[in-house]
Amino acid sequence: MPGPLIEADEGDDFEIFVKNDLPVKNTIHWHGVLQRGTPQVDGVPGVTQYHIQPGGNFTYRFSVVGKYGFYWYHSHFRAYYNDAIRGPLLIRPSPSRRRPFESLARNAMEWTQLL
Repeated sequence: MPGPLIEADEGDDFEIFVKNDLPVKNTIHWHGVLQRGTPQVDGVPGVTQYHIQPGGNFTYRFSVVGKYGFYWYHSHFRAYYNDAIRGPLLIRPSPSRRRPFESLARNAMEWTQLL
């Protein structure tokens, strides 16, 4: 508790296999990761995804093109969120992405001195 850190780079494709060893149905929600083009893996049971039945499994496949930052994943069924079915999700920004404070420096030399 919590679950393992999942790491990726901006633009990666996720393929995450989930086996449900619980005695109840469940899903996993990728909190904050917009599922444009893949709503069936959003993890909201009965709305965008069927439950993963006890003993069953499901492979979540989605892309993180244009996404970076810290997110988390969690159960979307009953109180299992509180019972530790949750964990961190880190998507590292592309090296080509402009850094957020780069525009504060007046020139390249000043920027390198801030590092």
